[in-house]
Amino acid sequence: MNSTNFTPKILIVDDDSPTRETLTTLLADGSYELVTAANGTEALTIAPELLPDLILLDVMMPVVDGFEVCRRLRADARLAEVPIIMLTALDDRASRLRGLEAGADDFLSKPFDGSELRTRVRTITRLNRYRRLVDSLTESKRLEAELFRVQRMESIGLLAGGIAHDLNNILAPILMAAELIESRTPDDSTRQTTETIRANAQRGAALVRQILGFARGKGEGHGEVRVNHLINDMIDFVEQTFPKAIQSERAYDKDLRAVNGDPTQLYQVLLNLCVNARDAMSEGGRLRIEGRNVAQTEVPDELPAGDYVVITVSDTGAGIPAEIRDRIFDPLFTTKPEGRGTGLGLATVTRIVQNHRGTIQVSSQSGEGTTFAVYLPAAPESQPGTMAEPELNAPLSGRGELILIADDELAIREMTRQALESLNYSVVTATDGLDALALFNRHAENIQAVITDVNMPRRDGLSVIEALHLTNLRIPCIVTSGQLDTAKVKRDCDAKGAIFLPKPFTIEQISRVLRGALGGSQNSTDLVIADADNVSVVESDRLCSVEKLSEMS
Repeated sequence: MNSTNFTPKILIVDDDSPTRETLTTLLADGSYELVTAANGTEALTIAPELLPDLILLDVMMPVVDGFEVCRRLRADARLAEVPIIMLTALDDRASRLRGLEAGADDFLSKPFDGSELRTRVRTITRLNRYRRLVDSLTESKRLEAELFRVQRMESIGLLAGGIAHDLNNILAPILMAAELIESRTPDDSTRQTTETIRANAQRGAALVRQILGFARGKGEGHGEVRVNHLINDMIDFVEQTFPKAIQSERAYDKDLRAVNGDPTQLYQVLLNLCVNARDAMSEGGRLRIEGRNVAQTEVPDELPAGDYVVITVSDTGAGIPAEIRDRIFDPLFTTKPEGRGTGLGLATVTRIVQNHRGTIQVSSQSGEGTTFAVYLPAAPESQPGTMAEPELNAPLSGRGELILIADDELAIREMTRQALESLNYSVVTATDGLDALALFNRHAENIQAVITDVNMPRRDGLSVIEALHLTNLRIPCIVTSGQLDTAKVKRDCDAKGAIFLPKPFTIEQISRVLRGALGGSQNSTDLVIADADNVSVVESDRLCSVEKLSEMS
């Protein structure tokens, strides 16, 4: 607030016209903006719009007296802190006590002493001005802290993005290695080991996506979410990170329905509820997460008719006192010590649940624990959550085609080469974009497809594809990436006429993408061979482009 142009606004309330004129005259020195009201009802209408810095309020008025006006003003959050001086011809102690109980700050007796009136008004408006300035320098600090928090989250998001990219590059060869080992040593013991490796690598990739979603404040998009998987993941997290004094339990219906939603956001809901439960059990206790299909008769009244799943998070902690139970979902409300809570956790939970067309309820008693129940609409015609995962299809073999693989990560480059060679492809590998263009220059007549990473030194994958297209080379291109912003990479690939395959990928996935890019399924006739005219055109394009490609590389 700028102190140089601050003009206090004073609301004068009196049903006596001469008194209003007297007060206006005594204060009319240009220091104040003066507004008058002829009765209590008019004052109650003007005050919320004016938001005055001081109210001079007569006590004895018809219909609504000064005491009642004062009580109503104090009940309005916008006016609760506005100073009120009551004007009265009564000088008895009982009237003054009644005024103080109604919320008055001071009294002036009629008839007025001009000097006393101006001194009181000047002192109170000055103090109110200082109070507002202090409230404003406080708001500024709050906004500054919020800005720092947002900037910190953006930095965490950037850091998480880099870590996620590196982890996906680490997980990609692990997945392919597990499949190769299994294919070369197909006994039960090896299969069990490789399945464990593959499952944990895939789980690691999912965790990377989840962490990045939290850091960036973005989810993975809506889809069918299996609630039993959500509960299992959360319990695993609790057992790995919460104090050992907290015991965890899980339970869910065998035929538990799935829900439609964003898995990252729903995981965040459970995470916030579990963290609150942990904080409520400082001496240890039991945390239980349960999932049930609920009948229509069990659904809260505010929800429309339909099938629902309820997820309950229960603890044996301190419980929530009755006097604050209605406030726990309010933004910025927290009972935790400074530095341990933002007051945004349950508010965020409420927003997410409502965005998923559900509701959340809480039951708690001090000293007897707390239970939160999250109701979410069941996905239509969803299958039971315990249904076995579909088996992986066998990879599709090649027919001796030569494939160029470009990736600056040695492990990915070598595992992809071994995987494709095991499927009857021939492979040449490049360590970066310029190396890829040089290799294509040497093998242009034979290379049938290009698999390239996005981020590589000297020249990135999309730039390599663009160079090939500029030379009119009609060749299938597959772009791989460990970046988490898959939507942007896919748009870039679509614009370049390339196929996008996110890391980490399995041998089965890359074999099918590659087989499709080369001309269809394993049982179909190669489209290039089927059209002799096209073959001559393609080969002519390649041969005449070698010189251009050599210049670019």
